[in-house]
Amino acid sequence: MKTYQTIEQSSWGAMYHNINAAWNVYEHITYSRNSILSGQSHRVWMDVFDSENDARQAYPTATISGDTYRTPNSNHLTNQNSDDVDWLG
Repeated sequence: MKTYQTIEQSSWGAMYHNINAAWNVYEHITYSRNSILSGQSHRVWMDVFDSENDARQAYPTATISGDTYRTPNSNHLTNQNSDDVDWLG
């Protein structure tokens, strides 16, 4: 599985971990085959820094990027009655 890391400047909606910090590091992976979101990209928050330089020093192979958040796509799921579990197998 190929993974990569990005360093992203915080935006108002993404400041979950430290509202005063400016730079977040994320690792990007692909959901595994056994996931309901199989094949879709997934980002995992790793760290936060006060400056871009500090983030670059800690994660030298990471790429500086814009906001990489993407809403997971669930269009492939069938609409099922939540009380009907027979379709689960």
